Amino acid sequence: MIADSWRRSFAAGVTPDQIAPQAYSGTDDIAQLRSAHPMKPALSLIRRLLVDDAIDSGVAVAITAADGTLLWVEGDHRTCRRAEAMNFVPGADWSESSAGTNAPGTALALDCAVQIRSCEHFARVVQPWSCTAVPIHDRNVGALIGAIDVTGPYLAPSQQVAA
Repeated sequence: MIADSWRRSFAAGVTPDQIAPQAYSGTDDIAQLRSAHPMKPALSLIRRLLVDDAIDSGVAVAITAADGTLLWVEGDHRTCRRAEAMNFVPGADWSESSAGTNAPGTALALDCAVQIRSCEHFARVVQPWSCTAVPIHDRNVGALIGAIDVTGPYLAPSQQVAA
């Protein structure tokens, strides 16, 4: 799975020395994406079940759109600040074709739950991190609408998160 993802990342033009994925230019864009996204009504439930417990746990919880755009990144404040250095922020494109192998991007590409540990990330800037992500589908039509990701320092996301 990782080797295939690395091949897709390389074919898309991502380089291991890439600094950070691209982000939208303005806060208006991300606000519009958030307000129209089908996971917005579930945000309070996601916060209660995942984010509230992440506040002091050393992890961040990210919700993406189906195209890999980060919509919300919340959780441990120190972890969120550290993640900003690699542009793991709302509006950034974390699809495989933009950021290389990473849990939210790879989960979306494969349409299955994945866990990516440190050195399995394609881009070196992401290698101090580990993450677990699951794709989310519209319950009525089954369409892929995004992913939920738990990201943190090397050992933070565990197998239990993926279960």
